[in-house]
Amino acid sequence: MATTARNRALLLACPLLLAAAHPSHAEPFENRYLHGMIGSFDSEAAWTIEDENQDQYEADFGKLIYGGGAAQFNFSSGIFEYGYESAGLISFKNDSSYFVKSDGGLEAAISIKNQFWMVDLSLGGFVAIKPSQHFRAYISAGPNITFGSIGIKEDDVTIQPLIENGGSTIVINPDSREYDVDVSLYGKAGFEFIFSNDFTLGASARLTDSELDFGKSGTVTLDEIQYFITFGKAY
Repeated sequence: MATTARNRALLLACPLLLAAAHPSHAEPFENRYLHGMIGSFDSEAAWTIEDENQDQYEADFGKLIYGGGAAQFNFSSGIFEYGYESAGLISFKNDSSYFVKSDGGLEAAISIKNQFWMVDLSLGGFVAIKPSQHFRAYISAGPNITFGSIGIKEDDVTIQPLIENGGSTIVINPDSREYDVDVSLYGKAGFEFIFSNDFTLGASARLTDSELDFGKSGTVTLDEIQYFITFGKAY
């Protein structure tokens, strides 16, 4: 579990961020926006793992596909909107990742079959502009919590030497199943079209700085932009 000073500070800051999004007087929500979200993340060099000699290897998961939803609760009735946003996302991948490393005189291709899943929960504030009844754009930010797990069996690691010329032996002994949780910040920007039946369709981009430490099974860093298609309804 990630227990850095940054994470503890973010946990303490959560109530302050939520208070900033709430008006000083208790007024009901003017409206709500519910979003379904389908998106992807290009996980290039997201996974790093070390062998017994502490040499580091990098690989990616390819495209991570996300699915989930978000809700925005608006307090304003004017062209400018503000309020709370909450969201939940999930991603799962069962595939092989490929590492290539040159270590002294030994070049090797390393294949690791893995089962990876993650859940991302966020709660923050948003501001938006709605110049017409049929279009709005918004930005949001706040803390998010990422839960993740990776599973690797010992016989799922395949090391294939390509050239042997006196190099050291590469040995990787991952754990069978590891879990971690990380607390960080997220930022998001998006827009949507609102149709006459209050159905919405739009797109958004989201950025986090999450890092999941799975011990001997390596570290997965999720710090690139995630892109989403959004659809839902305005109430």
